[in-house]
Amino acid sequence: DPALQDRLVFGPRDVMIYLSMNLATPPFDDVHVRKAVNLAVDKATLLDNMGGRPAGDLIGHVVLDSFEDNLLHDYDPYATPEGRGDAERAREEMAHSAYDHNGDGICDDPVCRDVLAVAPVFGETPTQDQAESIRSNLEVLGIELDVQVLDAEEGFTRLHDPSARVAVGIELGWGKDFPSPSAWVTPLFTAEGIGLGNVSLVGADPESLREWGYHATSVPSVEEKAAECRPLFADEATRCYAELDQQLMEQVVPWVPLRVENQAFVVSRRVVALSFDQFTSLAALDRVALSRRR
Repeated sequence: DPALQDRLVFGPRDVMIYLSMNLATPPFDDVHVRKAVNLAVDKATLLDNMGGRPAGDLIGHVVLDSFEDNLLHDYDPYATPEGRGDAERAREEMAHSAYDHNGDGICDDPVCRDVLAVAPVFGETPTQDQAESIRSNLEVLGIELDVQVLDAEEGFTRLHDPSARVAVGIELGWGKDFPSPSAWVTPLFTAEGIGLGNVSLVGADPESLREWGYHATSVPSVEEKAAECRPLFADEATRCYAELDQQLMEQVVPWVPLRVENQAFVVSRRVVALSFDQFTSLAALDRVALSRRR
């Protein structure tokens, strides 16, 4: 509605939406496959499906900018033109994978067929459209997803159970609930978070992998770097977590980070100024200025 354009307000919720990959499940136990997927996914179309720019901003790394004082704001090791994906570069990366036997950039191993992907549904979110877009993106690499769109409770129950061996999580989200990068990294990327937020199984030990029924005997870990960062404060902590973020993106590659959500709302004509509160995703109630006129 053009009449409401000047009254539309939106700001970052510090909720990241991402695609997860299980590091112990073929073909995602190969880092070249995970990098290829990052290059293949059309993030811009996924954002368009959700409403475009007011709905969020594309992001190229896995720790929120607000935790890193924007040190990595422009960092994206898998950037593609306008965020639309790059099938050619993705296939070049796939050609380095052990699952591409003839080096043509397309997975020709049976493990790339019927790859289990779970997409939890939240309310009226167009999950099916998002899942179909990602399924189509991965087809150019020879990866055929078996997408199961499930209600949120069932979907996350399966994703959080390592023994379910779900390979891909589609349109997952995680929000900042405490202003500390440790409170973000620990549940998402350390062994302590397995069964909670770490559905990629980053840092899982060999004994646990055996117990859950995986053939993989090891997966990448950031436990050492996380332990280094945890006791630090201020600028030292910011730099350390930015380095950990880069390690996750370049060496571990557990996710395809898709976007950071915005919260959009229309304000009264009397509102002349306000501050956005990331924690509540609303206007900060102690920082709203109104005109006297109605």
